[in-house]
Amino acid sequence: MIAKEIATPRTGGSFRGLVTYVTSSLGKAERVGRVQLSNCVSADISSAMLEVDNVQARNRRARHTTYHLMLSFREQPPSEVLQAIEQRACAALGFSDHQRVSVVHHDTDHLHLHIAINRVNPVTYKVHCPSYSKLALDSLCVELERDYGLQPDRHATQDRQPQLQAIEQLRTLAQRECAAALRQARSWGEVHRAAEAHGLRAQLRGNGLALVAADGVSVKASTVSRDLSKAALERRLGPFEATQPTQMSAEFAQPDRLPKKSPNRTPDMERIAGVESLVGWIQRGCADALRQACNWAEVHEVAQRNGLRVQLRGSGLVFVAAHGLSVKASTVSRDLSKLALERRLGPFEATRFSDRVALMQYRKGPMPQQKSAARLYERYLQDRAAALDRRNHAVGQLREQRGEDDARLRRTSQRRWTAIRLVARGRVGWMLWSAYARQADRRDRERARQKHRASVRAAAAQHRRTGWLEWLRQSAARGDAEALAALRSRSCSEHLAQNALWGDGSAKDLSRTLVDSVTATGTVIYRVPGGSVRDDGTRLHLIASASSDLAAEALLRLAHARYGRSIGVDGDDNFRARMVRAAVSTALPITFADEPLERRRVELERKEHANDRPGTQGPPPHAGRDRAPLSTGRGYPGTQARAGVPRSNRGYPRRQASTEPNAGLRSVSALDVVRFGDAPEVLLPRDARRNVEQR
Repeated sequence: MIAKEIATPRTGGSFRGLVTYVTSSLGKAERVGRVQLSNCVSADISSAMLEVDNVQARNRRARHTTYHLMLSFREQPPSEVLQAIEQRACAALGFSDHQRVSVVHHDTDHLHLHIAINRVNPVTYKVHCPSYSKLALDSLCVELERDYGLQPDRHATQDRQPQLQAIEQLRTLAQRECAAALRQARSWGEVHRAAEAHGLRAQLRGNGLALVAADGVSVKASTVSRDLSKAALERRLGPFEATQPTQMSAEFAQPDRLPKKSPNRTPDMERIAGVESLVGWIQRGCADALRQACNWAEVHEVAQRNGLRVQLRGSGLVFVAAHGLSVKASTVSRDLSKLALERRLGPFEATRFSDRVALMQYRKGPMPQQKSAARLYERYLQDRAAALDRRNHAVGQLREQRGEDDARLRRTSQRRWTAIRLVARGRVGWMLWSAYARQADRRDRERARQKHRASVRAAAAQHRRTGWLEWLRQSAARGDAEALAALRSRSCSEHLAQNALWGDGSAKDLSRTLVDSVTATGTVIYRVPGGSVRDDGTRLHLIASASSDLAAEALLRLAHARYGRSIGVDGDDNFRARMVRAAVSTALPITFADEPLERRRVELERKEHANDRPGTQGPPPHAGRDRAPLSTGRGYPGTQARAGVPRSNRGYPRRQASTEPNAGLRSVSALDVVRFGDAPEVLLPRDARRNVEQR
């Protein structure tokens, strides 16, 4: 589980706009799921947004009045679990009494929950800003994963736990063994000697004093004891005095004794957009060679060999590519920053950039594992350039139209002022008519300006620039197998084998008419009655309610069309039983790879054939009112087959042709009919004059 606070736009955003976005389907049938309103009087979205607008209007000073929280899950939790998690997350942030709208989305690889929260309290009308929200949400995710048995994710709380334990152990050791000696010290020299006697070192850290161990773990002296803080010791011993270099100090300075920092995380550009960034390219290509350089000349040589230049910019160091794109050296790695390199190689030394051809050079494109998508990327660049040309052409036409409108407004204004000069009489008349003319001119110009801006926005939205990953998803939804393969090559995580069908035969492409959308990792979502089916390339997953038999039958048909005759089933007992019933009802020529399931299917088919044979089971054909209703031949729930009439298998082809008639004629007397009695007495038009006043 992952909990993320979505950053508020610079303009402040609006609750209405956020709710409109999260509740919009965006052309996808499987995007919006359960919608829940909390702390609102109204039961519909429109009225709830009006309530929130009224509450936010009571606080005029607040700029950011909307909080956007997103919860993502690896599995498909039940509705009651999602509701409990939503309540606990809002309570942990202090929003339990605030108005909010929760919307479940199914259009990505993982189910996620959007929560739009009104920061303004509906009772006090004060804005609530949660403190340390990231830490609170991180700790909450660990608790929720443990309480509800969710799939665990990596959290900062778990990563910091060993460090926190080491700090607590150091604090306990200092309190037990070193605190008494430090209190008895009469000079700063005795303080340093007492600390070194216990394997510690007293040094300044920020505005305070810290006790640092040889492995780099440090603890604030004030947390060991209040009388060991920097202020307390300086009042007793005078200003702080650093210690002289000793053998103990040399051990602290050894780089191999210091804790190694973890490498920088993969840039978001590569993880979200699927395009290789300059930071990631340097980290994978030449960062190790830059670390092994022994002087600044070697640093410049390695950079030039990779098409880079090392330059000073501000108070730091940057790597500049051939086309002008630059990145901070500290962003690539902390040990390549200006401070780290100068500490190791001495003061920075500039060099003259040679004209030697670089062996490697950064080019913006797909990730290294997607080098087969180079041709696709060229198509993407061409489509993007064509879309940009169409947008520029549309904007140019709108600009010409704007010029014509301005000319028309000027002519209209000239005629208006000419008429005013003719009809205005006296000073008062001129003032009134001129004020009217200026107001009319202003109104016409504002209308023309708003119309032009709306047209430009519409043209930009129609011919907008799509990203590489979005272009791949659109192409895959249209049936491009190469784009779908490029998307699936990005997926590195293992999919859960829950409620899924698979096959050993050669996979075939399914019809694209049922495609609802394609996720960022190449999972194709198909629209089926009663739910949705997800195809991740290896399995077909069913996302539907437990009672959706139509979705189970649709899943089985898709699996038969995809994998052929032999099909495997992964899921719980309820899902496996539904697949067996669907196999019998659809009468598809399939066999299950699991032997118990196959035996169950064969057994149910035999019972079905026994019920279909005439004279074996069922009531007699002329049982009057107590006989079973006729079968409609469409497989509706609750219908039963009449004895002597074969079942129609819900409109699907029969496995064996039969020469017997599908139905026979019966006598009319055997049918149930409804008979009307004597004709009711009515008032006819010819009786109006004679019987109009009679009963």
